[in-house]
Amino acid sequence: MLAFQIPRGGLTDYTNRFARISKNVAGMSVGAPSIVSVAIGTNGTDLTINFNQSVTATINTGFTLTGLTGGVTTLAYSSGSPGTSLVYTISRTVEGTETSGVLGYTQPGNGIEATVGGEDLPSFSGQNVTNNSTQDATLPVLLTATLATNGTSLTLAFTETVNVGVGGNGGFAVTPSGGAATVSYASGAGSSSLVYTVSRTIEAGETLTLDYTQPGNGIEDDAGNDLATFSSVEVTNDSTQDVTAPTLSSATVSGAGTTLTLAFSEAVTFGAGGNGGFVATMSGGASALTYSSGDGTATLIYGFARTIAADETGTLAYTQPTNGVEDAAGNDLVTFSGTTVFNTSLVAQQKIALKIAIGL
Repeated sequence: MLAFQIPRGGLTDYTNRFARISKNVAGMSVGAPSIVSVAIGTNGTDLTINFNQSVTATINTGFTLTGLTGGVTTLAYSSGSPGTSLVYTISRTVEGTETSGVLGYTQPGNGIEATVGGEDLPSFSGQNVTNNSTQDATLPVLLTATLATNGTSLTLAFTETVNVGVGGNGGFAVTPSGGAATVSYASGAGSSSLVYTVSRTIEAGETLTLDYTQPGNGIEDDAGNDLATFSSVEVTNDSTQDVTAPTLSSATVSGAGTTLTLAFSEAVTFGAGGNGGFVATMSGGASALTYSSGDGTATLIYGFARTIAADETGTLAYTQPTNGVEDAAGNDLVTFSGTTVFNTSLVAQQKIALKIAIGL
């Protein structure tokens, strides 16, 4: 049987001895410090390194943070020494969508060391870092600009959801090849596509570019990152519209002086208003015109009621009878007057040749 001997000082003496032993143990080193965990804070700029014991940062260098998808970072000591957690400031804001990255440490010589005992934190690599960031520091970017088939709706697609900030939805300008146009916001805020209405119908075949001048908190993402100013972005033109009216290119007396050939800027046809409306005023006197051929082509031929003499001159006028001569899209030939008629009939050519032959 074990005998328990109470010391001369009684239980009080035991208590004092235990206190002295505990004090001595507390002053003893427990070895080199090691990493328990590393985490990026929700602000995306604080890196907290937790140790298994209190450490002191005598030299605040040696740590490297790599593997983050958002780009290169550096670390600068912020706070915590001495203690079991040191906080470092990251050189840029780490976003919440980035991969967590890894921490490495190269012992610079008495860098991070145990507060009690002074053992150095040994060099290491590949320490996993938890990314708790909730930050978004990436600006939205325009992906595509597309004009719809109606020629008036311009859809802008972005890399993420965008909103219209306090700066408003202005700043966009289009430059079409067919003439000036402006754009005004129509819909889409809170999505990744914005729709703008163009002030005139852009025709098929036109080219156009888009510019944007950031008005200050204009188009921005959910985190308030503004769309940056850009210029000369090509717009895809899916317009199927034709709003250009056909025009008369020339009016020529041809053949034996009995036909008038009208050449147009594009193929024309006769609408519900018919093929009337043309009046030729020739120097030799009145002569009515009667349609002959050419419907559906870029050339219409009309017959004169009389033969036009070789030396006659004249003009042509047209009064649009409403949906008369028109292009395939239904754009009407507009009323005109005073267009010169060129007399190149066979009779006129023979007369010119005869004058040349006799030296006149």
